[in-house]
Amino acid sequence: MRVLVTGSNGFVGKHACAALRARGHDVVGAGFAPQAADDGTLAIDVRDFAAVKHVVATSRPDAVLHLAAIAFVPQAKDDPSGAFAINAQGTLHVLAALAAHAKSARCVVVSSAEVYGRADEREMPLAESRPPRPVTVYGASKAAAEHLARAYAADGLDVRVLRPFNHVGPGQDERFVVASFARQVAQLERAGGGVVQHGNLSAVRDFLDVRDVANVYALALEAERGVLAPGEPYNVCS
Repeated sequence: MRVLVTGSNGFVGKHACAALRARGHDVVGAGFAPQAADDGTLAIDVRDFAAVKHVVATSRPDAVLHLAAIAFVPQAKDDPSGAFAINAQGTLHVLAALAAHAKSARCVVVSSAEVYGRADEREMPLAESRPPRPVTVYGASKAAAEHLARAYAADGLDVRVLRPFNHVGPGQDERFVVASFARQVAQLERAGGGVVQHGNLSAVRDFLDVRDVANVYALALEAERGVLAPGEPYNVCS
C-alpha cells in the first residue's frame, strides 16, 4: 500500500514511517521543513490548499496518515490562530484534497485525548461515547478536526479517527514532561547532583510508547473498510 504521511519529519511521524516501512508499505513522507533535499520528503504546508492538492495528486496514495499538527498545548495557547490553521484547516485541506484527487484512499486523522477536557475519577475510564469538552485551544482545534472528518466520512470518504493519549519515546521534544525529566536527570548526573524542576505533579496521565502508537496507526490504515466506523473516534491508550 502506498501511504502518504503528513508531518513525517516530526516526532511521531518518523516512528510511523519506520513502522509502515517495516510492514512492507511504500511510504511517501511530507513535512513542513524537509531536513534534506535528497531524503525523499516532500515539502508541504497544510495551510496551503493548493500545495496539499498538488502533493495528493502527484503522490497518488492508497492511504493517508495525517499527523501534521501543532502538538504542544502551550504553543497552541500562544498562537491560537496558528493552531486552528494547522490542526483544523489543515485537516480540512487534506480531506478536501483526497475527495478531489483520491476519493478511494483511506485516511487516518490523528486527533487527541485532549478533546475530552478535564475528567474526574467517576468518569474513568474515558470512553469514546463521552462527549468532547475541550478546555484548551489545542483540544478545541482537534475537536474541530474530528467534526470535519465526520463530515467527509458522511460524504463517502473512508476516514478513520484516532484519539491517542500521551506518548513518549526517542526523539521527543524536550518541552514535553518525560523528555524534560530525562534531559534534566542526564544533566544532573553529569553535574554531580541537583534538583529536577517540574510543574504540577497532581495530574494523572496515560502514557504510551510512541512505537506502540505508530503500530496502532499502521493497523488502522491496514484495516479493511468497515472494520472501523467511518468518522467515529477510537481511543489509543493503555
